[in-house]
Amino acid sequence: MKMIKAKPFLMISAVFGLSLFLCLACKPSTSENVTEKKPLKIVEEVPEIMPYDSFSYPEFDVIASYLSGITPSDSVLSARPEFRSAGWKQFSKRFTAQWNNFKTGELNTVFDWTQENISYTDSIFYPFSGPDFNYLNSFFPDAKFSLMIALEPVGSIPDLSKMDDTKRLALLEAMEKSLYFNLKCSFFRTFSMEDELSSEVLDGTIPLILLFLKSHGYEIVNIYPVEINENGILRADTADNMFARKTDKSFENAAAFVYRNPADSSLRELVYMSLDLSDKGIEADNLAPFLTNYISGNTVFLKAASYLCHKPPFSKIRDLMLKNATQIISDPSGINFDDYDESWDLSVHGQYVGPIRLFGSRVQDNLKAETKRLGNKNLPFRFGYHYTHWCLIDAKKK
Repeated sequence: MKMIKAKPFLMISAVFGLSLFLCLACKPSTSENVTEKKPLKIVEEVPEIMPYDSFSYPEFDVIASYLSGITPSDSVLSARPEFRSAGWKQFSKRFTAQWNNFKTGELNTVFDWTQENISYTDSIFYPFSGPDFNYLNSFFPDAKFSLMIALEPVGSIPDLSKMDDTKRLALLEAMEKSLYFNLKCSFFRTFSMEDELSSEVLDGTIPLILLFLKSHGYEIVNIYPVEINENGILRADTADNMFARKTDKSFENAAAFVYRNPADSSLRELVYMSLDLSDKGIEADNLAPFLTNYISGNTVFLKAASYLCHKPPFSKIRDLMLKNATQIISDPSGINFDDYDESWDLSVHGQYVGPIRLFGSRVQDNLKAETKRLGNKNLPFRFGYHYTHWCLIDAKKK
């Protein structure tokens, strides 16, 4: 099934310092069982995205090329010292081989399967994501806007020109270490990431997301800080910071990545935010209006979510998703199978035999009975925590 061609509200207004209105009241899936959501009252009709024909700062893409082991096609850029380093060339050869194995052995399978079995809206809400752009893009390659939220810090844009070769190679080594488990098991381990993304050379998720964007073939057009305004809408913190042609931008808890496929002139946007989505975190920062804006009418994606929404301390984010989402695509660790009521149509794919030992108390008997009744084949790719049996629930609002 192909992507639902809905018009996303992905917009930048010139009013009030180029406020970034990423209001995502996309039309839902074409399934007859999905109801259309009312548009948010605070949305105004403005151009889809701020024109970028007058903005050019290729350094963001150069940095992403370096981090992903890709030699720039421009001979002037490829002649820069960082790309002529023997250490970088060794990294490039090593990581390229590792990435190609991961792509052909896992991501291509995910892409092929989802193209046949999954439809989705133009905008994706991905909580508890870590920097996992790999599966986000493989599941939803035509999404126009994505919001990823996790605890890991945003970090900073590495300025290659201010780093000597030793420090640049230390950054690459730290990134390889942080990516090892993800490329092997398809998810990030939260406890490991707390240490790996708090070092002097690797201070957050920005370098990892740049690596993933470039490895998936995208051109990075811009990176800039965003914040939540009084209406619960993401906006650029300042106009100057948004379009500043520099790498030393200050990020607090959110970064926006504008990118495009070189074969396609249309722009896409990914926002990564470091937020606490527990009930305490949502209450402390009054996040409910913001979360409602970006969940309403859209596809929610949950993968390797540590069964957080099965627990009372995360009931608010669970209830917001169940109330406002058009679609929820999840492994068993996302939403408890028993929490879907009669307002949802459920499609269950793959096999469920129970959780791994770490989450041994989270057995879902009704999900186990349903997969047994259906007699499904196993999913052809890793999805979630289990070592051998993988299950996906595609829930659509009636």
